[in-house]
Amino acid sequence: NFVEKLPRAIGSCTCLKVLSYVANSSWKDPEESVLERGAQNVVRYLHRFVNAIYDKNLNLSGFGLTEIPSAVPDVRSLEVLDLSDNAVRTPSAEFILMTALTDLSLDKNGICELDPLVLPSISSLTRLSLRDNSLRALPMRMALLTNMKELLLDNNPLSCPPKRVIVKGTRSVMDFLSVNYRYEGRDETSRDQRFRTYRLPPVAAKTTTSKGGIIE
Repeated sequence: NFVEKLPRAIGSCTCLKVLSYVANSSWKDPEESVLERGAQNVVRYLHRFVNAIYDKNLNLSGFGLTEIPSAVPDVRSLEVLDLSDNAVRTPSAEFILMTALTDLSLDKNGICELDPLVLPSISSLTRLSLRDNSLRALPMRMALLTNMKELLLDNNPLSCPPKRVIVKGTRSVMDFLSVNYRYEGRDETSRDQRFRTYRLPPVAAKTTTSKGGIIE
């Protein structure tokens, strides 16, 4: 077959014992980590999407996810998203579509680095939890999150912002990011000016010669 994702209505099938997804090469959602834990786990996963439509709160913690499920942005009114205790190493561009999101938890995902174009684009965020990851630096563009009220960074090996800034709380961290983001912008402008002044000669173009199974 060519099924890409399971319908959310299956989340209401609480008595489901066996789910076959044989020979669906284009399968996307739920991902393998959810499927391999059994039919009841799949039902629980899908049921949370059903509930999220009504209460605007989606809890996908502890499902072993490695990426943002493609169905998450479909919940347009989503305000709270919990992806804690998964393996989402790199928060992806799907977040940019979540224009109503105010509360995001990404604790315990083994995140080492944040894309400077993704999380800072969720301007509606007021709370962001990144505890228990492997972050060493926050992108200065996070200064664009001007509605941020609570930024949780415990248990990360952060050097930027420095610890003396982090211990003073969210406002201190956001002020640090804001100041450094302005300086970063000046540096970029300066680099652009130098580039326009000293253009390199053109370089000659070079020619360069599934998933399937049964869950029980």
